This record gives sequence, C-alpha cells and structure tokens, in this order.
Amino acid sequence: MTWRRAACAAVVLVVAMRAVGGWRWWHQRPPYGPEALHLRSSLQFVSYDEARAALGPAYQAPVASDGDQLVLGRVSLALV
Repeated sequence: MTWRRAACAAVVLVVAMRAVGGWRWWHQRPPYGPEALHLRSSLQFVSYDEARAALGPAYQAPVASDGDQLVLGRVSLALV
C-alpha cells in the first residue's frame, strides 16, 4: 500500500514539474525569430551640439573633456 502512495506522489510530482516547465517555456519564448526584426544600428561621432539636438530637451548630453569623443548610437527595428 505504501509503494502505491509513493508511486502516486512521484507521478504527481513529475506531472507538476512538466506542467510548470511547459508553462515557463511557452510564456518565455519570443513570438517571432530574430530574422523578422530587421534591425539597423549605426554609430556616429558627433559634437556636443549635435548630441544635444539628437537627444532633445528631455535628456542632457554629456560634456566631453579634452581627448574625449561623443558617440551617438541609433537602433531601429521594423517587424515584418
């Protein structure tokens, strides 16, 4: 009788673990692959004024010291 109870508990444990694993796999996978994103990125050396104009009034561009260079990076994507 005890071996049946232990076997049932083991089966319930395995089914519960598989259910949780399946749920996590289903909800944590992306809905599409990376080839569907069509990513584009670019880096460009800019001056302080260009960086400030690109960032807009909501953000403050960092001030470059002697020998420093500001780099403006852009990333865009389009789902197809």
